[in-house]
Amino acid sequence: MNIAIQNIHLLPNLNDLGIHNYILELVRRGHIKYLYFEENTWIRQRLLKRNLHNNINIQSLIDSNKIEIITTEKQLNSHCDVLLNFNTHTKEHDFTRTVKNFNGLKIWHVGDYFWNEPASDINNRYKNFGIDYIFGYSRHDKYCEYFKKSFPTYIGKVIHVPFGFQNRFRLVNDYKNRINKCVGLGSVNPLRPLEYEASNYIESANFFPDEAWFHKFRRLLIINKNIMKNQFDSMLPVFPQIKDFTYDLVQEFNQYRMFVSCESIFHFPPAKFFEGPACGAALICADTGCNKEYGFKEGINCIMYEEYNIQNFIDKVKYYQKHSSKLLEIQKNGHSYVTSRFSHELIADHIAKEIHKIKY
Repeated sequence: MNIAIQNIHLLPNLNDLGIHNYILELVRRGHIKYLYFEENTWIRQRLLKRNLHNNINIQSLIDSNKIEIITTEKQLNSHCDVLLNFNTHTKEHDFTRTVKNFNGLKIWHVGDYFWNEPASDINNRYKNFGIDYIFGYSRHDKYCEYFKKSFPTYIGKVIHVPFGFQNRFRLVNDYKNRINKCVGLGSVNPLRPLEYEASNYIESANFFPDEAWFHKFRRLLIINKNIMKNQFDSMLPVFPQIKDFTYDLVQEFNQYRMFVSCESIFHFPPAKFFEGPACGAALICADTGCNKEYGFKEGINCIMYEEYNIQNFIDKVKYYQKHSSKLLEIQKNGHSYVTSRFSHELIADHIAKEIHKIKY
């Protein structure tokens, strides 16, 4: 099966943030044979001779992994069985006549479908261009009610791709030296983000008319932090601040025995759910299907609370603060489980395996 990636030079969050470096591993581990560039976006000499905005040296990637470049519809159809696209903000470059006419399997990553534009528009575009399957951060067709409504074409056609963790996320501090509390980490985004045009998010916001926060549980943690000072330390930004990049995430994970983030109201495990255990912090997460699908098990390799129940969350932290040996066992199991399954190298292998399962 010959697999190509379209317009890899437009991929977001590679090397700089590194959240999606598993895409580079697809190339490095031999799963990809071709890089396909649309003729109208591929300025061959310029892109081959310099690093791009996300620090990918295209020429080095091609040379070191013996990748072939293709740029025409004829080449794509004669050489490739599968076309992948992981871009999420570049529809003007990625949805072309060549894509529509490609006669192989087409799989696109749906990305942040909840506020880039109405998800129903994305569904219709995918359908119009013959996209067969989509990648998602989770099985959105099982766990996200908004997705189920907006992507009727792709129910049963979502391939889950976990964020995983970069190599920099490592355990460097012994359990006994860690703060015996839970730390809260991550952005706290409103459901109607001020930095976006309302037309981008109005469909998803209207689906949740009574909700104000994308990261609902993180907001609840901020509101209730004063009643759990002995259990919880917050690194969460307070509105109008919604993000905080001033601290070292690896260092903070290594400071604490436990951490919490949240799945958002769209129900998918964020990157921190894999990064934290890789650093030796025990994951505390909601008791939901999207977490269980990735193999997180209450009292075994993580701690689960009743979704949106702050008191239950506090009770769980209190219990494990007093039962250090049980918490240590969960911490060890969580670290072993995540590091043996969710490195970017292994996620790349997972993606390739899932593609090969598809009967087309």
